[in-house]
Amino acid sequence: MSEENKNTANSAELEQIIEFITKSTIKEAKQIAKILDDIRKQYIEILTPYIEAELLQFQKLHPEMNLTLQHVLDCIDITENVIDAQEEITMLIEKAKEKYEADADKEKISVTAKKPEAVPFLLDKVSQNIFKNLEAGTYSMNVEKSGSNDSLNTIITLDFEELENNKALTFRPLTPFDKRVCVAIGALWHAGNEYITIQQIHRAMGGKGSPSMNQINAIDEAISKLMKTTIKIDNQEESESYNYPHFVYDSSLLPAEKIQELSINNRIAKYAIHLFREPPLLTFARKRKQITTYTLEQFTLPFARATEDNLLLDDYFRNRIARMKRDKEKKKPYNNKMLYTTIYENCGIDTRKKRYDATTKFRKLLDHYQKTGIITGYQEQQDGIIIIL
Repeated sequence: MSEENKNTANSAELEQIIEFITKSTIKEAKQIAKILDDIRKQYIEILTPYIEAELLQFQKLHPEMNLTLQHVLDCIDITENVIDAQEEITMLIEKAKEKYEADADKEKISVTAKKPEAVPFLLDKVSQNIFKNLEAGTYSMNVEKSGSNDSLNTIITLDFEELENNKALTFRPLTPFDKRVCVAIGALWHAGNEYITIQQIHRAMGGKGSPSMNQINAIDEAISKLMKTTIKIDNQEESESYNYPHFVYDSSLLPAEKIQELSINNRIAKYAIHLFREPPLLTFARKRKQITTYTLEQFTLPFARATEDNLLLDDYFRNRIARMKRDKEKKKPYNNKMLYTTIYENCGIDTRKKRYDATTKFRKLLDHYQKTGIITGYQEQQDGIIIIL
């Protein structure tokens, strides 16, 4: 046999040997794997009652962790040496805890907060009305332009059913405070924030420093109210008459979800909201060009406390002044005088004491507006206030 033929024969024989060893190894490996799997099942069956008892104690000490039996069983490795059963169970729970925490850290959302440059302020009649303790129901709101002979209506429906059924909340209709929370969230959304904390909302509302526990609870309750209140809007008549975009909406006032724990600017926040889109009332006002903006300094409330009376007054003054400015810019005739009787009527100033306190509040607001550049000045008269733009 030639040398070449010998080499060919040897190669063929070597291939047969390798194939035989491979098949034998795979067969033996499968048999060993089955034996190990059976042993693991028996081992788990024996250990499970003891693991469950130990896990129950662990869960009492760490209620914030949702560590389950399966988390622990997944950590069993029967190839490791076991000296003591109790030591094995303790070690397994510790391994499961470490893996659980590592997985949680991987899933934790990490974002960079962006500070808003401006806060939007809603001037449309829908927003003006629904945040004044409006009850649930369907309303036809007059939206024709000032001085128009048209009779145009936008249909809105407010539904508080989910809010009323929530036992964790004391049900109350929407207030000026809820509106302020809503526009602050809108400001943060436009600054590029999808995940938003209560601390961010507090600052966008004009708050300084860290919010107190009372402020945190108030903002949290406002968020819940906005999320659980459903609104339907259809401005078809107005759209057809004034060539505005036809706006139809039927869902939550705040399309968002609450989430636990995220990393924001490399610091852990225990609670935040995940906003899915711009709050619909801001979209509605913006598309109709019935919105103005303020800097954070301008949006600050010049009172020690953000009571509903103070917020309602601030909201009314801002609205009136913004409309004066809009008419002035369009070179339309405008009335820059705010009558006391009209202010009292629109702001719920219905007692002698409230009227007495109101004068000081008017000055505080107007001094703040002047200082921050919203107005140039003002003049007090016997029956009202002249606004100098």
